[in-house]
Amino acid sequence: MTSLTVWCFDTPVGAEAGALRLKGLEQKDALVVHDAVELIWMPGADEPTVRQLRHGTGEGSAKGAFWGGVAGIFVLAPIAGAAVGGAVGGLVARLRRGVSDDFIARVREQITPGTSALLVLSSNAKAELIGPAIEAMDATLLIAELDDDLSPELRALVPETGPSAG
Repeated sequence: MTSLTVWCFDTPVGAEAGALRLKGLEQKDALVVHDAVELIWMPGADEPTVRQLRHGTGEGSAKGAFWGGVAGIFVLAPIAGAAVGGAVGGLVARLRRGVSDDFIARVREQITPGTSALLVLSSNAKAELIGPAIEAMDATLLIAELDDDLSPELRALVPETGPSAG
């Protein structure tokens, strides 16, 4: 089953260190990363910046729109991302319906100015390897299991392309 995990950090630089740890976990086969982005919210900024960690082939603008919509769900407003348009907007809306309001509320509590996060779309996670890594980084891990019918659409948008770019 595909999961959307949010690795929350108390500092704006935490996600960068987390991206390195994520890459190491992926190399140890602790999980399969389909795509990931960093959300970095500098103190005093109006909103976070989004930096993609993986790059597919020919899907860049769609992927950027998708992750922008997902970031909007979590930190901007419940209807943010609706303007991404077309199929991507529909997928963001379906993802929003597939993730509980409680999950979104917990993410919003964690991602505020002066913090950062990794949003990771993954599968085949091995908790016995990931748990200690998250604990060692002093991060908060939030997990949303995604419906199986949504997973193929997400994977089509974010195809596996080899090692992380982060």
